[in-house]
Amino acid sequence: LQLALAFESRHEYGLAVAAAKHAVADDSQNWSNWVVLSRVEAENRDASASLAAYEKARSLNPQSSLFRGS
Repeated sequence: LQLALAFESRHEYGLAVAAAKHAVADDSQNWSNWVVLSRVEAENRDASASLAAYEKARSLNPQSSLFRGS
């Protein structure tokens, strides 16, 4: 996940998506991995992938304040 964040900070969104997908594959039950994937998918201009990752994150941690009102 740290690699995804590093790529994101350098605006290398395609690489960030790949790294975030790797983090999700390593730990698919960690909701924060899905949040980062959602964000970098959006920054990479893939709205449907971003939404799917967001929904997965919300399903794993519906009580998070991040998802209030959604």
